[in-house]
Amino acid sequence: NVTTMRNRGAGVIVISGNAVTLNNVSARMNGRNGATIIAIGRRSNVSVFNSRFINNGGNGLFTLTSGYTTLRGVRANRNDLNGALVFSDGKVIARRSTFNSNVKNGIKVWSNGRIVLRNVTACYNGKNGAVLKNTYGGRNVIVRDSNFCEHDANGLKVRSAGTVIIDNIVADSNTGHGAVVNNNGGNGVVVTGSNFNDNGGFGLAAMSSGTIVLNGLDVIGNGLSGAGLIANEIHVINSNFNGNGQYGILAFLNNGGTMFLWCNVDLSNNGTGELDLTGDLALVKEGVIVLDCDVE
Repeated sequence: NVTTMRNRGAGVIVISGNAVTLNNVSARMNGRNGATIIAIGRRSNVSVFNSRFINNGGNGLFTLTSGYTTLRGVRANRNDLNGALVFSDGKVIARRSTFNSNVKNGIKVWSNGRIVLRNVTACYNGKNGAVLKNTYGGRNVIVRDSNFCEHDANGLKVRSAGTVIIDNIVADSNTGHGAVVNNNGGNGVVVTGSNFNDNGGFGLAAMSSGTIVLNGLDVIGNGLSGAGLIANEIHVINSNFNGNGQYGILAFLNNGGTMFLWCNVDLSNNGTGELDLTGDLALVKEGVIVLDCDVE
C-alpha cells in the first residue's frame, strides 16, 4: 500500500527494463502525472491493480511498455489531462476500471496488439470516453459491458485494422457521436446488445473494408442519423433506430454491396426518413434486401 500526494512532479515514477506491477497505489493531487511507468525490455509487461489516480495535474496514469499492459480495478478520475494514457507494443487489457471527469479523454490506448475493455466506465470527460487504436498487425479490439456517457466529444472511438467487437455497451448523451469505429483496411465490425441514444451526432458511426453486423441495438433520439455506416456488406437484425434527427440509418455501400435488413428492424419516426442508402454516391433502394425471420 503506497500513497503519494501533493508532489510538484509525478506522484510515482518507475523506469525499468523488466516487468512492473503496481498494486494498491493511491496517487492524488500531484503536480504532473499521478504515476509514470516506462518499461522497455524483453519481459517488460506493466500491470496496475486496485489503484487510484485522482486530481493530478497531468495524466492520472501514463504507461509506455514494449510488453503487455493490464489495468484492473483502476480509478483514474478528475485529472488535468487523460485518466489513463497507454502506449503498449503488446496487448492491452482494462477491466473493472473507471475513467471519469478528466479534462481530456477517459482512457487513450495505442497498441500493436489486441485491445480489450470490459466492465469499464468512462463518463463526463472533456473529450472522449475511450480512444483505442491498433492499426498494425490485424489484432482485434473488443469492448464489452461498458459505459461511455456524457462527454464533450464522443463516447467511444476505435481505429483498428483487425476485427472490432462491441457488446453490451451504453454510449448515451455525448455531445458528438455515441461511438465512432474506423475499420478501414480491417476485417469487419460486429456490434451487439448495445444502446446509442441521445447523442448530438450519430448514435453509431462505423466504416469497414469488410462487413458490418448490428444486432440487438437501440439507437434512439440522436441529433443526426441513428447509424452512419460504410461497408462492403451490412447486416441489421432485431434493432431500433427511432426518433433520430435525420435518417434511422444512413449507409454507403462500397463496390455495389448489399444491405440486409433481417427481422424486427424498426426505422420509424426519424426526422428525414427511414433509410438513406447510398451506392456510387447516388440514392438507391435496390441494394436493400428485407428478410422475414418469421418464415417457418
